[in-house]
Amino acid sequence: MNIDYEQLYGVISGDVVGSTKLDKFQRELLFKSMKTGSSLLEEWLGRKVMPLDVDIFSGDSWQVLLTNPGKTLAAGLLYRAHLRSSGLKCDTRFVVGIGAIDFVPGKNVSEGDGEAFRLSGQLLREGLRKRRMAFAAHDLQATHQWDLAFDLIDSLASQHWSEKQALAMTGALRGWKQEDIGTLWSPRIEQPSVNRSLKSAGWSSISRAIAEFELFWASYQRK
Repeated sequence: MNIDYEQLYGVISGDVVGSTKLDKFQRELLFKSMKTGSSLLEEWLGRKVMPLDVDIFSGDSWQVLLTNPGKTLAAGLLYRAHLRSSGLKCDTRFVVGIGAIDFVPGKNVSEGDGEAFRLSGQLLREGLRKRRMAFAAHDLQATHQWDLAFDLIDSLASQHWSEKQALAMTGALRGWKQEDIGTLWSPRIEQPSVNRSLKSAGWSSISRAIAEFELFWASYQRK
């Protein structure tokens, strides 16, 4: 892919929590779910923002590169919500690194290098402890501000996203109307039930954080 060395990129790195407890059949289903999640992200973001598929490696690790760093929070949450709604009783940790990138030599995101890759990879390896979401950027003030927001959102997701709430979030994060989110169920559920699921999932607060995150990085890019 063509690299703009003056531009900031977002790298999301993650790994699946609880995958070691899955049997062979379930691990195959997990891989298929992770691939479906990649297609879901690409369909929502488009190739301009997500130039390469989610790179899945080592069985349960994944990484994706976005040309619009402001979309990384919503994209990471969408991938997490998708996996949590899969019925496999597993979750994913994910971290976001924002910065410049040096190169991506092929079609595998994990082969890339640069500041955003190093920030994201190091944070996933060393900085999470019991958390399942974290953030880092080349700007220390921005890192402090948004890592706190990621921590708070993680508390909501970890404690309140049941399989049903997570499924509702997969629609809400893509901007769907609640009537349309109801069609994700078979049989479909009505709008009041969707509303209750989103309320339980903390969507009101999460959506505000996502909007502020996107605005922050859109204006930051123009500095």
